[in-house]
Amino acid sequence: MINKKMLLKFAFDQGFHAANIITSKQIQGIIDHFQGKYSAFLSQTEKQFAGFFHTPFFSHDPGFTLLMCGLSCYRKEQNQPPDAGPAWGAFAPFARRNYYAEAVQRLKAVVKEIQKHTGITKKQTRIFCNSRAPEKFLGWASGLGEYGKNSLIIHKNLGSLFIIAGLFILLPGGQSDECKIPAPSWSLCGSCRFCLDACPTQAITSPGSIDRALCIQALSTCLIILPDHIKRAFGNRIYGCQTCQEVCPFNQGLRLETQTTKGDVGAWIPLSTLLEMPPLQLKDHLKKTVPGSSWIDMRALKRNALLASGNLKSRTLLPLIKGYLKDPHPALSDAAAWAVKMIGS
Repeated sequence: MINKKMLLKFAFDQGFHAANIITSKQIQGIIDHFQGKYSAFLSQTEKQFAGFFHTPFFSHDPGFTLLMCGLSCYRKEQNQPPDAGPAWGAFAPFARRNYYAEAVQRLKAVVKEIQKHTGITKKQTRIFCNSRAPEKFLGWASGLGEYGKNSLIIHKNLGSLFIIAGLFILLPGGQSDECKIPAPSWSLCGSCRFCLDACPTQAITSPGSIDRALCIQALSTCLIILPDHIKRAFGNRIYGCQTCQEVCPFNQGLRLETQTTKGDVGAWIPLSTLLEMPPLQLKDHLKKTVPGSSWIDMRALKRNALLASGNLKSRTLLPLIKGYLKDPHPALSDAAAWAVKMIGS
């Protein structure tokens, strides 16, 4: 029979920096405990769980054990462009390598260990990472860390710079483990407002509440026309934003790193590369990287490259930018017109 100690050993043996266990009954107990206090948040969580419970995986028995793991995405590295020649676009630090794929590979090794030592089959397990599952909620509920005011989970040794990955393991029947209630949201932060004040678009409207219509992280893959003040706030970002994490006191002095070369796209990419390549070629160029994920429209990255060109006032890119002025997608033609205006022609 599988047990908690065995599962945690498997996770730590694979190099995860944090791991904890929670059961289906414990999760429901936590939801019941906080019902009414975070009603909107829990309502959304329950909707996400309901979607999972209606899949064939859970059709026979909703009782499960859940292994939640944390893998550092911190890396001490140079954050300056490689040279002053071409105009460069920036990838957020968490996206410079595919830590999600690394975490999944490590969990696959955990599954093999489970199969080797127990009667559990591969079909009785499901790995998730960067998925539709309420991963932050499950990380918090399992005790991986506490919610910060920037809505991210903060771990004592990893700050918020870590990837959350999980493994569902179906068990025959419900669980009877006692429910341990996690700390209330953002109690760890006290009176600190660094993330709220530093957000370039003021997207953190209140502790734990993110307005996705303002959040650069969310907007970087959303192919829409952006307001001018958001365009300026983008700076030279191509994918992702970590400003709220960069200023967080819990992310200072971190040491734990994950050694991986999966999806290593680097910190910078020439804007000319993004503007010259057709979408399909760009998708192939970024294959197996986080910015090249299947659900990301390459035209959104091209729009971001146009905004970066305008913010950097890169005159050398004007011929490429002007080629987008009549692009059939309004988000691209609008971004091109804005960039031309910013550069001056």
